Amino acid sequence: TKSDSGGGAGKQSGQPGILKFYDQDSPGIKMTPVQVLVISLVFIAFVVLMHIYGKVRSSVIKEDEE
Repeated sequence: TKSDSGGGAGKQSGQPGILKFYDQDSPGIKMTPVQVLVISLVFIAFVVLMHIYGKVRSSVIKEDEE
């Protein structure tokens, strides 16, 4: 049979593990993974739009100088 002799990869009893992050008693702002994903995508879209705006604005300024 196969024995479970992993190098400390198993969960020890008595330790909360990753579920502690989703516990009601944990401090901080309560956010679901979906909320984190949506906020991240909105931020990425905002940065992309600002890059596009900067490129368009710099090309318009260069055309005005000529």
